[in-house]
Amino acid sequence: MLIILRIVITGTLIYVFREMHAHGAIANISGDLTQAFFMSIVLVLAILLAVVWVPFLGEKIADPLTGELISGSFANHRRWLPRLIRWAKTHRYRRLTLFCSILEGLNNPDFPMPFTHSLGRATFLQPHY
Repeated sequence: MLIILRIVITGTLIYVFREMHAHGAIANISGDLTQAFFMSIVLVLAILLAVVWVPFLGEKIADPLTGELISGSFANHRRWLPRLIRWAKTHRYRRLTLFCSILEGLNNPDFPMPFTHSLGRATFLQPHY
């Protein structure tokens, strides 16, 4: 759905720019407000365009910098408690994930892994399905 919105809003913005160019070349009257109308449409479309494109571009820019912090490192794969946290999270054992994340956070407070996996989302407050 987001991809369709990106295509539609980008295409509409290009269409409005073409209409602005066509009307600007024809009418050069000082009291004409057509260009102001087109600029207001461009402003609204630019805000909508920023809303639909920022998540994609932000992920592409920030992933090389923060990907290692979120996904963990090789050291996290060798220890048993982070492996248990990942296993409990994939099998949807939320309370076990929370308990193990608290233990890992107390044991290694400098590592971001427990906070990104469960403590940052407050999984114990989410409904169980």
